[in-house]
Amino acid sequence: MATPAFVLKSEFELPGTNAKGYAGIVDYMTDKEKVKKGEAYNTPDYFPEGILSYMADEKKASGLFTKEKDFVDKNSIRELKESYQQAEKNGSLQWKFVGSFDNEWLKENQILDSDGAVQEQTLKKAVRVMMERLIKEEKFIPSQTIWAASFHHNTDNLHFHISLVEKENSRELVKRRQKKIEKSLSPTGMQMRFYLDQGAESLQPKGKLKQATLEKMKSSFLNELTRSSRKQFLEKQTTLRDHLVHELQLPQETLAQKRELFRILQALPEDKKKWQYKTISREHPIAKERIDSYTQRYLHNSGNKEAFQHVLEEEARFRERLYGGNHNYKENQMADLEYRLGNRLLKELKVQLEEKNKLRSVSRILQKNQKEDVTSEIHFTLRDRRRLDRAMGDTYQKKVNLLYYEQTEREAEYVRHRQEYGLE
Repeated sequence: MATPAFVLKSEFELPGTNAKGYAGIVDYMTDKEKVKKGEAYNTPDYFPEGILSYMADEKKASGLFTKEKDFVDKNSIRELKESYQQAEKNGSLQWKFVGSFDNEWLKENQILDSDGAVQEQTLKKAVRVMMERLIKEEKFIPSQTIWAASFHHNTDNLHFHISLVEKENSRELVKRRQKKIEKSLSPTGMQMRFYLDQGAESLQPKGKLKQATLEKMKSSFLNELTRSSRKQFLEKQTTLRDHLVHELQLPQETLAQKRELFRILQALPEDKKKWQYKTISREHPIAKERIDSYTQRYLHNSGNKEAFQHVLEEEARFRERLYGGNHNYKENQMADLEYRLGNRLLKELKVQLEEKNKLRSVSRILQKNQKEDVTSEIHFTLRDRRRLDRAMGDTYQKKVNLLYYEQTEREAEYVRHRQEYGLE
C-alpha cells in the first residue's frame, strides 16, 4: 500500500481536564523550537505583502495563523489566550487536529524544495478551506468559532496543529460517564493516555466528529492544494464523460435496438414522473437491468470509452498516492457514468414518446376530418340522385366514380403517412 501524502487526526478535550487549560495549546503551537524554519524563514520570498521587516523581529513572530491573519503578534496572542480561557469557562469543548505530510509528496508537487523551504502561503490557504468545510459539516456557528494553527518543523515530516473552540457551546448535550485522564510513557518513549472510568454520569457536549466530516476535511484540503495542477486534467475527464452521455441518442436506432427499447418500455412504470434512474434502480429492478444492458452495449461500441477509462486510471493512480491505498476511484466514476447514461436514456425515451403522441393526435384529427369530408361528398338521397340524373344524364355516374377515386387516394396517402412515422 502506498504511503498517503497527508494524514489528519483529531481529538477533543473537555473543559477542566487539562491542567494548563485551553490556552496551553497556544504556547505549544508557538514553541520556537517547533516552528523554527532556519534560513528560509528570513528570506524576502517567504513573507508576502512586504511585511519582512515586521516579521523578522523574533520578539513579535509567533508562527501562528488564524482565519483572518497570516501571522499573529504578541498582543494578538494574548487576546487569543483570553478568548480560549473564556470559551473554557463557558463550557465549550476544544477540538485539536494534527495534519502530517509525506515530504516526498510535497517535493513532487513543488510545495517543499530540496533546501527545506516551504510554500506555507499555499498550505495556509488549504487549511482555511479545510476549516470552512469542518464548520459547515458540523453546523458550527461561524461567528462563534475561534481557531488557530501553526506549522511545525521539529520532526522528519512537516506537520501542523490546529485548535478550535466555540465562544459558547452549541453542541448537543449527551450523557457520558466521567473519565479521568492519566498519562504515561510507552517503552518507546511515546506519550500514552489512559481514560479511567470514575463511574458517575453527567451531561457533556457531544465532541466526537463524524468520520465523514474528517474525510471531507481531508478531501477539501488536498483538492485545494492540487486544484491548479490538476485542473486541465480533470477538465479533460469531465469533457470525455459529457461527450459519452450526450452522444446517446435514439432517432438512429436499429431494428434490434427498437426491440430492446420496447422491452425497456414494457418494464417502466406508467407514471412518467418516476422515470428517473435513481427511482427505477430502487423500485423497478427489471427495468434497471434492461436499461443497464442497453447503455453498456452503447458504451462498448463508443469510440470515447477507452480514452475515458485511460484518464480514470491515471487519476486513480494519482489519488492512490494522495490518500494511500485503493479507494475505488475508477469504479465510482464508472458507476456515476452509468447513472448519467441511465437518466439520458430515460429522457430520450420520454422525448420520443411525446413526439409520437403528438403525431398520433394529429393523425386522428386528420382521419376524422377525412371521414367527415368523404361522408358529406358521397351520401345522396334518392331524390338528389333523380335530380342529378335529369340534370346531368350519364355525367352523374362519372362524377360518382371520380369521388370514390379521390376518397381512395386520400386513404392511401393517410396510410403512407402513418407508416412513415412508425405508427403502423
